[in-house]
Amino acid sequence: MLEEVAEPQPLPGESLVAIEAATATHLDLTVLTGSFVARPPLPYVPGTDGAGVVLESVVHASGTRVRIRGGGVGIGRDGTWAQRASVPDDALHPVEDDVDAALAAAFFSPATTAHVALHELGALARGERVAVTGATGAVGSLVVQLALHHGAADVQALVGRAAKLDSVAPGARALGPAELPDEVDLLVDTVGGARLAELIPRVRPGGRAVLVGYTAGVDVTFHLPLLLASAVRLLPLSMLEWGPRVAHLAPDLLRLLQTGELRLPIDRRPLSELTSALADLRAGRVVGRLVLLP
Repeated sequence: MLEEVAEPQPLPGESLVAIEAATATHLDLTVLTGSFVARPPLPYVPGTDGAGVVLESVVHASGTRVRIRGGGVGIGRDGTWAQRASVPDDALHPVEDDVDAALAAAFFSPATTAHVALHELGALARGERVAVTGATGAVGSLVVQLALHHGAADVQALVGRAAKLDSVAPGARALGPAELPDEVDLLVDTVGGARLAELIPRVRPGGRAVLVGYTAGVDVTFHLPLLLASAVRLLPLSMLEWGPRVAHLAPDLLRLLQTGELRLPIDRRPLSELTSALADLRAGRVVGRLVLLP
């Protein structure tokens, strides 16, 4: 349910921003349910990422177009699911006027997560074989595309719904809900859940498995003797740790998306349809990134 609230008043060190687009993600759902490691003071406005135009600021000129990321936005303080937001100055990142607001709001987390999964943790080498779960989601889709872009010999794209098979990025092998991949050097798992235990044996001995998300479930049971014998390295990815370390990559990743060398599927919904949009997000019916338009 949407409610009318007073327009936020920026404090010192903050800017007032007119929101043009705001992402809705599984992280936001985790915060909403109180399951995240940090809990915002109540009542609060959700939304960790967004884009808009500066209205009032000491640091940024009025009219500057910005993306919003960091500073505890949507986690420790009010977020972006609103028409106006008071945002810490260090959470505002200027973008060019020709950048689509929905793309500016949506690209940073999935693009940098995909990069870290493949290169910083996964150590992808040219000619290797890769499997990606949740391959039509925002992160999974970019992992598939970046793996192909950087010379993977074979990319197997796993989807959780047969209806999403046609949405797999060109160049990858699409695998449906009941299929398992051939042996791979690197697994990037963006969904978690019990099926991870079935996928680990598909990684070659000594290979790597990067663990990114848990939309399919938070619990998994491994047979430890088999896991230890396989010597597969399980590599958890936390963007709370990696986000600041790869922030410098944002302009190059955004350029690849603007030029069409990479594609981020975006599901645009008006903020007035928030309830149905979140239901689709929870049920796995969203392809790519869900973006709310106030």
